[in-house]
Amino acid sequence: ECAQVIRRLLMLSGDVETNPGPVTSSEILSELQKLSAGQTKLIEEVKGLKSQLQITDRTISDLGRRMTDLEGHYQGLSTLRAEVEATVTRAVHAARQVSDLEARVDDTENRSRRKNLIFYGVPDPSPTETFAQSEQRIIRLCSELFDVTLDSKEIERAHRLGRHSVERPRPIIVNFSFFKTKEAILSNGRKLKGTNFSMGEDFSRSVRNTRKHLLAFARSKSAPFSLRYKTLLIGSKRYVFDESCQSVKEIS
Repeated sequence: ECAQVIRRLLMLSGDVETNPGPVTSSEILSELQKLSAGQTKLIEEVKGLKSQLQITDRTISDLGRRMTDLEGHYQGLSTLRAEVEATVTRAVHAARQVSDLEARVDDTENRSRRKNLIFYGVPDPSPTETFAQSEQRIIRLCSELFDVTLDSKEIERAHRLGRHSVERPRPIIVNFSFFKTKEAILSNGRKLKGTNFSMGEDFSRSVRNTRKHLLAFARSKSAPFSLRYKTLLIGSKRYVFDESCQSVKEIS
């Protein structure tokens, strides 16, 4: 009876011969087994797809959580970046202020040294030389070498620099009472050429470093030059020392 039902269904489908011949139970059973196997395979595939969908759902959920975490981290990083940028801005501003203050302090220090001269090569026989003795040595040197008469009132203070050594006399730094007196003595510097004596102006460490580089640059050019404070003159050209890049540059 089951076979007859299947046969009628096949006839109604219109895709079979009207007289296909006798249909045996074994053939019907074979077809049913094929259908069952196909359904089983289809069911397994559906199960596989459902499993993959579940994995995909879990992956998407995990990605969603990670995206949420990343958004939170990004917001935190944005805040941190803003704080870092603000700190850098403050640091740059503070560096400028420090640089300005250093320049002002250096300028003030050099102004306080404007009336100073340093004398080199003055005999230094005693490690206990007093200020008064140093002062008299300078007065005598100016009289003998420059033919300039100095009164003790024109010298505010004179003393040796550094520790006493039998091999090399200590320099004497002199603070004159008047700037004009200091300039008058300095103008006689050329008279020391060919002697064991020399003298120079007193500058801060920063200015001394600048002048050292400018002098080295000038001597490498083998040309007449003059050095005025922190500016080097060679012919019609002027040069300064750039501390930021540690090099001598020409200025207009």
